[in-house]
Amino acid sequence: MGKGRSLLLFGIFFYFLTLTSSLYGFQITGATSPDSSGNAHEYIAGLLKAYESQSVQGTRIFLESGSKNRFRYEYFIRSADQKIVTLKMPFEVTWFRFEDEGYLVQNGTKTKVDVPLKDLEDLLIEKLKSCPITFSVSEVLYTGLPASFVVINLPDHSQYRLILMRDSYQFIKIEYEKADSLSIMLYEHLFPYEREVFSEDMNFYRSLPFWDDGTKTTDASIANSDGLGEGNAGPLSAHGALYYDFERFITHLVRFYTLANIEAQEHPGYSVLMVKLELEGDAAPVALLLFRSKDPRNPSRIPEALLGTIPSDYEIAHTEVGRYTIYVFGEAEKARLESILDGLAGQAAEED
Repeated sequence: MGKGRSLLLFGIFFYFLTLTSSLYGFQITGATSPDSSGNAHEYIAGLLKAYESQSVQGTRIFLESGSKNRFRYEYFIRSADQKIVTLKMPFEVTWFRFEDEGYLVQNGTKTKVDVPLKDLEDLLIEKLKSCPITFSVSEVLYTGLPASFVVINLPDHSQYRLILMRDSYQFIKIEYEKADSLSIMLYEHLFPYEREVFSEDMNFYRSLPFWDDGTKTTDASIANSDGLGEGNAGPLSAHGALYYDFERFITHLVRFYTLANIEAQEHPGYSVLMVKLELEGDAAPVALLLFRSKDPRNPSRIPEALLGTIPSDYEIAHTEVGRYTIYVFGEAEKARLESILDGLAGQAAEED
């Protein structure tokens, strides 16, 4: 990656840092769905209708912390509730669902599963259709774009927190918290996807031969609550491996903070994770740069031009631990930045 492109990407990242998720005012507070007649609330009905009309493609990051700790990076295409998802890490596999049937795809063959595979998005849609909920909706700006922040409370005391594009209802972020775990799905690089092209893609996957003459798995555990079972079914892709290098840091950040943006980049001699955090009770966002040297014995040599893109009036906390160089900066108090830095330094020390 050339120097000019590197500076451009860092410049874009810091531009997004200056935008806040400003609260515009409540749209809905303490509403319930369905009503006593069994009809979904108007807002929930609109969300479900929009979901059925969408045809999109993009990438997603899934993280879970608590009783299980998982991290996945994946590419997906979806038309209504039919979807094709390709995991890029921690292992490579594709799964797709057509009507009520789910399949795994590897090495040019497919395997049918007894229970259709479902991800965090699918489980949310099921709850909205079948479960009594109370919810609230707030209008916000999310990285400068009109969005809605939705909090959904379920009878079992678990909670969904959503960020949606205000007009299209497209998911940007889904959080699901229950007593022993927190699951988060972040959507990135979203674009419309032609339904005709999606149909062609789906027909291709459906036409693949069955593995072992149509034998299907009888292990329903592979279709668990977050989409796929554990395992390692192949080498990591280059971009997936890049996120995998920072897995312990991402898991730590998700556990304690709200992630607004996340991006990983590869450079000669080092890779870098760039994250924008939103701190509870603080309107100003905070960002961090986590550089990972390819030499395990020495920290990275960071070009001064890259660090020069940090606004001069920002507070900065900085440390080096083993191969890692960490910067945390923003308009928050220095003590708060140092607290974030200490947590990340602890993760780096554990790996080292």
